[in-house]
Parts: sequence; structure tokens; C-alpha cells
Amino acid sequence: MLIKEINYDKAYGAAQRGMNGFAVSGNIQLSAEDTLTLMKQHRIYKEDILANTLGAYAIAEKVKGGTAYWASIDNMKYVTTARPSDCSRTAITRGNVTSTSKALTKMHVFLKFCSDTWTAKFDSRWKALWGAGNELNDITSTAEGREVFNEYVNTSVEAIGSDFSEISWLGNHPIIATTVSADPLSLGGTITAAITATLSVADGWFKQIDALKTVSYPHINNDIPSGDMNGDLYIGDAIALVQEMKTKAKPKFASALAALKEGAQYPILFVTGGIFNRLKEQIIAANPSLASTLCWVMNGKLAAEMGIELVNSTTWNAFHYDGNIIVNRPDWDASAQEIGFYHHRALLVIPGTLGIAIDVEEMEAYGGMGLSIVKSPTPTDGGAYFLETNYQIATAILKNEHMVNYSYIAVRT
Repeated sequence: MLIKEINYDKAYGAAQRGMNGFAVSGNIQLSAEDTLTLMKQHRIYKEDILANTLGAYAIAEKVKGGTAYWASIDNMKYVTTARPSDCSRTAITRGNVTSTSKALTKMHVFLKFCSDTWTAKFDSRWKALWGAGNELNDITSTAEGREVFNEYVNTSVEAIGSDFSEISWLGNHPIIATTVSADPLSLGGTITAAITATLSVADGWFKQIDALKTVSYPHINNDIPSGDMNGDLYIGDAIALVQEMKTKAKPKFASALAALKEGAQYPILFVTGGIFNRLKEQIIAANPSLASTLCWVMNGKLAAEMGIELVNSTTWNAFHYDGNIIVNRPDWDASAQEIGFYHHRALLVIPGTLGIAIDVEEMEAYGGMGLSIVKSPTPTDGGAYFLETNYQIATAILKNEHMVNYSYIAVRT
């Protein structure tokens, strides 16, 4: 299975009760192994369920000594020869295993939930978890108890937000520092400092892709003309853009594309919202009857494991066109609009081209556990909840020949 169950034998919990029996304070801790499982579920799978369903990412399974490792076998061709008339023969040795490694970047999360909305949300689960007479071992020994416990922990981890996904794409991209310095949206020092602290720790895919925008990489070094854009709108010929991207693909792209037929997969074209909407507009204008077909049904293995409600669910953020799965990236648009820059991009990738890795360190302060959730007993905290964890991430482009890029990025004016 892609999605692993939490091993409750490695969970720890304790509560301090008041006179009425309610657990007024306490803590829950998960092992580093279980915390890693949660992080993968929430920060990789759930945060980008559509792209994962399509197989866009290669998730490193081998992480050792702070380094992630990915390996892939190059497509084998031209290995057949005429049969020799005698027993002499020569073995073909052209098959290669491509190995990529990258050091992980250490991250830290320390959150305080003290608003009425958050404490009410946590308190409802806290009361169910620490009902009168319940101990942690008791509550996880039943299916009902495990459901309550799992809901509580998942709620806490989800509160980390979309940082992981945003770092994976935008981390350390020069546009962040440039935009923060200009502050075109007048966000102010507090917000811009927070943006800088989060997005200047680890390299994301955009930094690595745009660093290849040189004459040596003609399949990546492609700018979207300024005349094709009007703010966040794309007003150029999106159909022509898709066709032009095919001509820019390297020969190894075509070779990898041929290998996809075995797994019934397709190349994935990630696009910003302006290009996505323009492409749909042009397709429908030319073929009005196709309007109802421009969607995608998630029925793969990952959707089944994430929950029965996802199986055969329809998303209007993706559709099949001209041999590619076109995927809208509203998260890219949201980041650009919230921080203050324009971003238009079409990124065509073979599934498994974008490498990602995550690991969780043991926290010595919590006896080697991976995640701690505490309900504070301190009066001045007003019943606030604290979450703390350390994790490590890395992203990598495993084969740049398996992608084609067209992009434009600039500070808003």
C-alpha cells in the first residue's frame, strides 16, 4: 500500500485531569516513523492528490544519513542481434541505472493554536480522546477509539498548512527575495519576514528548472512572450503553445513517452490558471460538444487508498488533450497572488521526473519521538495547544530531458 496505517503501539499519551474529570492539560507524542507516515500522507499525497494520482512525483524510498537517493533504469533499446552460428556471443552492456542523490534540508515547525476557532476544534476531539476513565492504550485498542485518535492527530498535522507543497515548488527561487524586497502588495514586515523564513530554506523545483534556462537547455529555456499575457490572464494561443512544446522535447522524452504505454500513463502538462482557462476556452470555441468532457476522473490506486470517496470522483482541474493530461495548478497562482508576482508557466513532464523526499528526525527533547502535541496547563496560555516537529525535505529533477518548460515570472506592478 502507498498509505500506511499508524502503529498505535508507538504512540504515547498522558493527561492531567481537573476536579470535574476533564483532561485540562496533557500531551500526545508519535514516533518518528509514524510522524513520517503522517507527513507523507498530508504533505505529499493529500496536498497534491491529483498530481500523485497521475504519478508525477518520484518519492524517494531510500533516505540515509540526511541524504535522499533515487534510482531509475534507462530505457533499453537496440539490444537484438542476429543469432550467431556458433556458441560465441557478446553480451549487451548499454543498460544504465541513473542514480541521483541530494542532501535533505532540516525544517522545524512550532505552532501555537490559541484562537477560539482552533481551540474549539481541538477541544471537541480532546474531550472525546480523554473521556472519563479513558487512557491512551484503552482508546486505541478499539476501532472507535483509533478513529477519534486518528482524527485528532490528523487535524493537528493538517494545521501545518500548505508550506511543504509551497516549499517544494517555490523554495529559494530568486523571485521570492525580489518580490519581498519590492513588496508590491504592501504586506508589511511581519508577513514578508514569515514568507522569507519559510521559502528561503530549501530549493524547490522552480529554482532548479529556471536555473536551466540557458542556451544549453533549449527545451527549458523558453520565455512566454509578454504580449501573450495581461496580468494574470493568458491571452495568447494556448493550443499553439501546447503544440510548440512538443517540438521542443528532447529525443529522450520521446523514448520515455513510448515506455509509458506499458503503465497506461500519459505525459503531464502542468499549467497556471491563465493558460488552463485559455486552453479550455479555445477548445470549446472550436468544439462546443467537448465542454462536458474537459474533466478528469480519479480512479487510480492512490485514490482508492486515500478514501472511498475519492474513487471515480471528478475534478475540473484536469482533462486529457492531445495525448497529455492538462493539469491546472491553482496553488501556483495562489502563491503568486498572495506574495505579489506574476507567474505564467507550462511545464510538461514524464511521470516520475520530479523527485521528492521527506524524513523525520527524532527530537531529543521529547525522548526521541517525532511529533509532540501539548495542551498547555499554564494559565496565561488559556488552554492553548502547541505542536512541534522536525522534518527534512529535498526536491530534485531526476532527468531534465524528460521535461519541457515555458515560463514567465516577474514582480507585480
